[in-house]
Amino acid sequence: MRKTDNGRELPALKLRLSSVAVDPETDHYYLLSAVDHVLLVLDRNARLVSLHLLDPLAFPKPEGITFLPGGDMLISNEGKGGQPDLLRFNGQ
Repeated sequence: MRKTDNGRELPALKLRLSSVAVDPETDHYYLLSAVDHVLLVLDRNARLVSLHLLDPLAFPKPEGITFLPGGDMLISNEGKGGQPDLLRFNGQ
């Protein structure tokens, strides 16, 4: 839970998913939430594998995620008033 400025308690994550992808190497689901700046990784039974907090400076509005055949992951940012970009992460 988290508290708003006026003291209301709300769930810590809103989980308004902006994109979902499946890692072809692990078969895990990668769920991207631009509102929360998080990347959730779930297994095929919907169990949490990991949760990654994304730096809002590096990920101003993460809107897309995909995997390349070699296992590299791409995350795109909408731009949010600036230039959109595409970040590439090396696969395991």
